[in-house]
Amino acid sequence: MYNFVKRGVYMLLIAGLTMGAAGCSDDDPDYENVTPPVVEVASNTLTGVITSLNGEGVSGAKVLLGADNSATTDANGVYLFKDVKAGTY
Repeated sequence: MYNFVKRGVYMLLIAGLTMGAAGCSDDDPDYENVTPPVVEVASNTLTGVITSLNGEGVSGAKVLLGADNSATTDANGVYLFKDVKAGTY
């Protein structure tokens, strides 16, 4: 009886492996036809806060970035430069 059960287990194992191997196919995608997504690159921004000695934001301060670019702080002292070229300022 033990040998019969042992052979049955081996037969089931072999049958399972055979069915698993037979079910496999070449399902790898064809990467030759893949088009990468178009990603929009965000523009560079530079922002900061101008504060007084007591830590409150300074409203209406003019901030210069080089000779051609300026921004004015809002009511909280925050300024923002959009589309800043990469570099050292």
